[in-house]
Amino acid sequence: MFAGLNLKTRLALAFLAAAIAGFALFGDAGDPLPLRSQHYLWDLGHVLIGAGLVLGLHLLHPPLNRLRPLWRIALALAAGLAFGIASEWLQRQIGREASWRDVGLDVTGALLCEWLQLSRQAPRAATRRASAFAAACLALALPLPWLAYHADEQAQRDDFPILADGRQPFEAGRWDRAERLPPPGSDDPALKTCIAPGQFWAGASLRYFPVDWRGYRTLSYRVYLPGGQPLRLVLRIDDLEHKRRGYAYNDRYHASLMLKPGWNAFRLDLDKVLQTPGGRRMDAARIHHLRWFTPLRLARETCVFFDDLRLD
Repeated sequence: MFAGLNLKTRLALAFLAAAIAGFALFGDAGDPLPLRSQHYLWDLGHVLIGAGLVLGLHLLHPPLNRLRPLWRIALALAAGLAFGIASEWLQRQIGREASWRDVGLDVTGALLCEWLQLSRQAPRAATRRASAFAAACLALALPLPWLAYHADEQAQRDDFPILADGRQPFEAGRWDRAERLPPPGSDDPALKTCIAPGQFWAGASLRYFPVDWRGYRTLSYRVYLPGGQPLRLVLRIDDLEHKRRGYAYNDRYHASLMLKPGWNAFRLDLDKVLQTPGGRRMDAARIHHLRWFTPLRLARETCVFFDDLRLD
């Protein structure tokens, strides 16, 4: 497919593929994306990265086209996996968030590109048909997470001003780590999150929620703590401007909470929440982050259940 191209053309196309990959890896999406569906569409750039990687390998080394189909698929899988893991590790080193999902999308793009090429280049008709079928299945699977996220966002809009209560099937994905499970003694699901032992500031964040809190006066929620020992947590709330101000400690809301075993109910005055210790008033139309964490290193894993998180 690429053997007829001269070296200059192959290098130009490989450079273009590398530029696309670099933009998707290190370009800034701008403001944090408040919707999971938007975030997923941005992350689909990793499919282009994986595809561009395999395309670049074939452009720079056309003899790869003569390998047996199984070897080509194995090479695409290994290249996508190695590149994905290495790039996520690098992003973690420079302060960006690493994600196994992004690695999976890198691999998906690599395999998709290889199967599309095999659907045209494989010497046997059966291999071409199987490759086309595999590529079609992979391509059709890519929108499924977006459909699930979009459905959950519609349910979230319908439920608002409820932010989280465990009733929606895809609700756990709004948190960075949570499961929909009923707390002990209840049949109704809540959001279970477990705090890892031996780490400072370990906790859980609600990442995707309606960000415009104008017109509401209070934030309330309930937390169930199993076991017989109390637990101290800190609630952090900040707006989008807080990121631009370098995450200064006195530019966000903090509140210390002491959980007792069983159900604990909290109600916060949003007028006080929005007024930061540094004197700035947070933008109620652009709330960005809710996080509960422990200021101490726990001796063992501790799980809590969040329920009925809502504005009033």
